[in-house]
Amino acid sequence: DYTGWNGELINAGGVSLKGLLNTPHRATKNIGVAWNQNGATPYEDVNEMIQQLKDEKKNGPYVLYVSNNLSSVLNLDYKAESQKTHRQRIEDLAEIGAGNVRIGFGLPDNTLILVQMTFDVIELIVAQPTTVVPLPERSPFQESFLAMAAMAVVVKTDGNGSKGVCVATM
Repeated sequence: DYTGWNGELINAGGVSLKGLLNTPHRATKNIGVAWNQNGATPYEDVNEMIQQLKDEKKNGPYVLYVSNNLSSVLNLDYKAESQKTHRQRIEDLAEIGAGNVRIGFGLPDNTLILVQMTFDVIELIVAQPTTVVPLPERSPFQESFLAMAAMAVVVKTDGNGSKGVCVATM
C-alpha cells in the first residue's frame, strides 16, 4: 500500500515512481472543516472533488479511498431523520457506486483520494508476475518456498495534462 500512495524512492534513468499522494498529475483540495467536527459536510466535499475531476474531463467511475481515521466518521448517520450514513449517501452517487468507498490503509490521517479507475489514469505495471521460488532445503522432510512478484502503480495524464486523481486533506 505504501508504494501506491507514496511512490518509490528508486530513480532509474532520471525517472522516479510517484504515488497517488505525490504525483504531479493530481488535483488537490483543502477541506476546511474536519469530518469529525461540527459543521462538517462529507457528502458535499466529495461532490466538490468529483466536480474537480469532471472539470479535468474525467467523468468516472471513481473509487474514494479514505484514511482509517475517517472511515468511522462515514458510518455515522447523515442526519437524525435519515436512515442513511454518510458512506451510503456517497455510494449513492452514480459516479462512485456501492462498495467504492474504501479504507486506504497506510494513508495519512485526514486524507482522501478520489481516483478515476480507468487505464488512461492509473495502471498496474507487472514486471514479474507472482511466482513461487523454492528455497534451499534445510532438511529432507521440509520444503520451503517464497512467493515473489514485482509490480508498480503508474499514474498517468493525457496530452492536455488532465488529471484523474484528486487528493484532499483537512
